Amino acid sequence: DAALKCYAQSTQHPARERTMRVLKRIGRTKALEAVRSDIARAPLCLEETFFANRFALGRTQKYEFPTRTDAAPTTQDQGIEAYAIAQLSCEGCQAWHLENILPNGLFGLAYWDWLFASVQGAFVNPFQMAPLDLYWPDFFENRRSLCVDPLTEIDDLKARILRVARRKRDVNCQLVAWQVLSDDLLAAILAAVATDQLKRLLAIMVEDLRQFRAGFPDLTVVNAQGQLQFIEVKGPGDQLRPNQRLWLERLAKAGFDVYVWRFK
Repeated sequence: DAALKCYAQSTQHPARERTMRVLKRIGRTKALEAVRSDIARAPLCLEETFFANRFALGRTQKYEFPTRTDAAPTTQDQGIEAYAIAQLSCEGCQAWHLENILPNGLFGLAYWDWLFASVQGAFVNPFQMAPLDLYWPDFFENRRSLCVDPLTEIDDLKARILRVARRKRDVNCQLVAWQVLSDDLLAAILAAVATDQLKRLLAIMVEDLRQFRAGFPDLTVVNAQGQLQFIEVKGPGDQLRPNQRLWLERLAKAGFDVYVWRFK
């Protein structure tokens, strides 16, 4: 009862998620469904919606992703991601441990003009690497009259990203990790993805920048057939976090080849 009273006073996620878990534990199913309805009507964030949709009365419903399972390395001289990359290399693949660097970087390059648009109050000193309102709900609305959405432009989106990368390289930007995203790496990844797929990937970011800035799969892979894959690597006992599940599900629905690689 004390927990429920505390959560009821909060307007932040995950208060309602915790409320649903408590209500399920004590068997108050009608109250649980009322909270679920409140979330469906006015969600605080995508993660909250994602939880409410899969949290059933009997058990938590989980989207099942394709899974590969292998034995874990017997030595600890390298991380599990590096071990996986070494195996993929032997299978004729190119692989990089990029995690969130990739979607954030692609978004930053595609929407560079939006990030550095002259919006009142967005920049208060010359050393900022991103506008103050980057993760605010009205970020895009405040710039629509100033910028053209690269997802609707006729120009080739991939060419735009590479062009911005060449022109702006080493200009500090919070979303673009220049030390990782070399021109060769960007070219290799963009060559393996269709423009429509790339637009669908960026559209996920646009949907909720704050939510999707984290949780992206560990490995970005161009397989032996030249196709792009995203792999979430899990060592012994490691489980998928909610934001990782959300990214994997969205990528799968967007037509990308994704799977979870478990080492046991």
